[in-house]
Amino acid sequence: MLRTFIAIPISAPTRNSLRAAQQALVAQGFRARWTKPDQFHITLKFLGEIPAPMVESVAEATEAAIRGWRPFTLSFAGVGAFPDWARPRVLWAGVAAGQSALTALAGDVDAALASLGFAREERPFQAHVTLGRIQQGALQGAPKGAPPKVALAAGPERVGRVVVYESRLTPAGAIYAERHSFTLEEA
Repeated sequence: MLRTFIAIPISAPTRNSLRAAQQALVAQGFRARWTKPDQFHITLKFLGEIPAPMVESVAEATEAAIRGWRPFTLSFAGVGAFPDWARPRVLWAGVAAGQSALTALAGDVDAALASLGFAREERPFQAHVTLGRIQQGALQGAPKGAPPKVALAAGPERVGRVVVYESRLTPAGAIYAERHSFTLEEA
């Protein structure tokens, strides 16, 4: 079984800006299991544990889903929390420009994978990059209920690839490996 997801990787210049946002959160008292900058991505579809032979079918469906898509640009602004700031569990960077294109692309991937038997997403797609995950009781000293003051403006980020990732969980955190990578078509 392979823990699998489909995502858009983030470029080095944008990763640097997102890392600065993490550091600003640390300076404001947030303690989290911080995402390593080389692992920043925007998840289009999380599949969970799937049989290893099924990865090829997932890759074919993903490739079919992005056929006809052209590269597009997005940017990031603001920091948020899931489920909310009163009970933050995940800290994230929000997408500013490019949200509608990402939502449509995620919908195409979701529809293609539904044909393989994967359940359709019930919640609306919310494009974001996970900055860190807060462990239970890790908010001592950090502000509760109010968003932190983090000036985040990153991008433009060119979306030109969609990747099928394998995620291996280790005691030191998740390790992502690209299983398949597909380039969006140039005009």
